[in-house]
Amino acid sequence: MLSETQMQELKKLIVDHVSKASLCHKEFLTLDECCEYTGLSASFIRQQVKEGLPRIKLGPQRVFFNRNEVDAWILKQGGREQ
Repeated sequence: MLSETQMQELKKLIVDHVSKASLCHKEFLTLDECCEYTGLSASFIRQQVKEGLPRIKLGPQRVFFNRNEVDAWILKQGGREQ
């Protein structure tokens, strides 16, 4: 039988997994979701926006990323060496 600590860790892993899986079904991602989806930091994503990563800006503080455009951008970057 699992200890209470092990049970809590297992619950957290399940919630994290479900949360990440749900991102694959969202059409638009917030900055935080985009970071989680790609595994990239917010500062790196912001820098990439300056270099051409498509985003949708709704007002001064609300930025969204189309998941399909993020996927296409990542694939396009895959062959490019920095």
